[in-house]
Amino acid sequence: MLTILHIEDDTFQHTFIKTLLKKEMREPYTLVWAESLANGLEIVADRSPDIILLDLMLPDSRGMDTFQRVSDQLPTVPIIIMSGLSDATFAQEAVKLGAQDFLVKGQIEGNILIRAIFYAIERKKAEVQVKESRKRFQTLFESSTDAIMLTDGKSYFDCNRATLSLFKFTSKEDVGLIHPTDISPQKQPDGSDSRELAERYIREAMENGSKHFEWVFKRMDGSLFYADVMLTAFTLNNSQYIQARIHDITQRKKAELALRRQEAQLLKANKQLRDTLKQLKQTQASLIQNEKLASIGQLAAGLAHELNNPLGFVTNNFSTLKNYITILNNYLIDIREVFRTILTKSNTLDAELKSKVDTLAGNQKVEFILNDIKDLLDESTTGFERIIAIVKSLRNFSRVDFEGQQQKLDINKAIQDTLIVARNEIKYTAKVETQLEEIPLVECNGGEINQVLLNI
Repeated sequence: MLTILHIEDDTFQHTFIKTLLKKEMREPYTLVWAESLANGLEIVADRSPDIILLDLMLPDSRGMDTFQRVSDQLPTVPIIIMSGLSDATFAQEAVKLGAQDFLVKGQIEGNILIRAIFYAIERKKAEVQVKESRKRFQTLFESSTDAIMLTDGKSYFDCNRATLSLFKFTSKEDVGLIHPTDISPQKQPDGSDSRELAERYIREAMENGSKHFEWVFKRMDGSLFYADVMLTAFTLNNSQYIQARIHDITQRKKAELALRRQEAQLLKANKQLRDTLKQLKQTQASLIQNEKLASIGQLAAGLAHELNNPLGFVTNNFSTLKNYITILNNYLIDIREVFRTILTKSNTLDAELKSKVDTLAGNQKVEFILNDIKDLLDESTTGFERIIAIVKSLRNFSRVDFEGQQQKLDINKAIQDTLIVARNEIKYTAKVETQLEEIPLVECNGGEINQVLLNI
């Protein structure tokens, strides 16, 4: 049921309104009458009406103060001013301040009153909803941690508190004095001109409804920061505007930069590890080769030691055998000569015996053997000399007689000895030519120098 509060000190006017309502109102209602402002405020303290019909000239209140006191106590209740002709100025001013309508006493008709009541109720509901919506928007607007700025593309006309904090403005009035590009450096990180790029983005937002991008801003103290920006176009009073939401992403950018640096460092470390691994493999191969060569040196020392005694024994025996064979050879030669002399001078030996001796010498190839024995002995002597030289080189290379001692070393001889030891390793892969000049003896550890030469 609709509750109507009529605040009016004139009984005739109240009776007139009561009669009109009774005649014209089709909806259930209750009419409550208050003869003074104090009486009306006392009534609404217990129960709020749906609408108030208010006379501005009351015994305890007159003019705009009457409307203001009722409106302050009941801001959501629609008020219709019931004014005499002399009060029209006050009524019009009250409407400007929030009254829903005013009716001039003496000119009120039933249908006009009913229509004014329902229109006032609906307009007040819409007004309250708009105010609540504006309040919610303002709450969201001001409570946002992101900076929110409103612009027509040329200047800013509003912003929230976060904007003042982020850009270090002292007041909203300062924001209204700047162009959107005044809070940007001259160039963006990609080298683009900030003013030209900002104007282009604003145009795109106007055309497409929105524009999302990252931007570098400049605070009023000159410091820079990265931001995520969303431009959203909206229409107000037939004019198009832009809402700019600005979210500070400086920390995120720093984290991204640190991440990229760490990634670069990891890539560099990974490359160093790969290079180190490659070097280790090369070093390992070199060490294996050096160990092989060192084993050759050790083997050479062992062979030289093992061969030295039996080789000396065989060499001495061969020398003795060579002397014996030479003596026997000379003896045979002398015997043949003596025998031939006897056969030549003796007439007593028959021709058959002489023929038999010559045949026997020819069949046994004595002449050939006697001639070939010398060549065989000479070639064997050369072979033994070469074996002795190799064994000597092996001994010199391994320096078994001077292990751990400093001594005078002939570097040229050390090179030659090393080449003999390594001959079998290099003869299939390289041809070695030596050009050795005379150099003085060097005091060093011969075995270690020979190992170095072998490694090379």
